[in-house]
Amino acid sequence: MKSRPYELVRAGLLAQAFGAATVLVADAVTFLVSAICLNRISVFEPDRALDDERASLRRQISEGLRFVDQDRHLRPMVAWGAMTSMALMGYQGVQVVFLIRTVKLNPAMSGCC
Repeated sequence: MKSRPYELVRAGLLAQAFGAATVLVADAVTFLVSAICLNRISVFEPDRALDDERASLRRQISEGLRFVDQDRHLRPMVAWGAMTSMALMGYQGVQVVFLIRTVKLNPAMSGCC
């Protein structure tokens, strides 16, 4: 999803006002708050299977991994998706810090790149 220009400028202004590392920590805290709020949502969902018939989570995960591992087309797509996702998240996590500290970009404009 592409960010809107005003969101990028706002991120740059926050980085200039509070420092890039502080803004990154604040962003991580918002993800934590979101996870806590989602965890507190209580919805009644009937069991799909009886407890003795349902496989454990470990068994379900291992079945899924075996399924992916056995499919010659699915295996490289899943591996590529996982690797690119981790690489992009790492890149995006340090981009603002790099732009401000190394490139010496104005912190207010660092969100526009």
